[in-house]
Amino acid sequence: MLHPEIAAKDYPGHCQRVKTATAPSRRSLHATEAPQRLFEHCPELNRTHNLVRQFAAMLDTSDATPFNSVLHAV
Repeated sequence: MLHPEIAAKDYPGHCQRVKTATAPSRRSLHATEAPQRLFEHCPELNRTHNLVRQFAAMLDTSDATPFNSVLHAV
């Protein structure tokens, strides 16, 4: 189950929130809709996603200049 794993990493949300966000929809979701649905239900996951994207951009450009701002955001 996902909740114990992320709770061990200091996720403050309730297990029902994780179940709701990850439950399969009654309709088929497009590959880009599923993550968006998770982000809408879990702001912490959305924030983490954005920080990972910023970090990946730094790696892609080999430019660590924005690293301090990413660290301060955490």
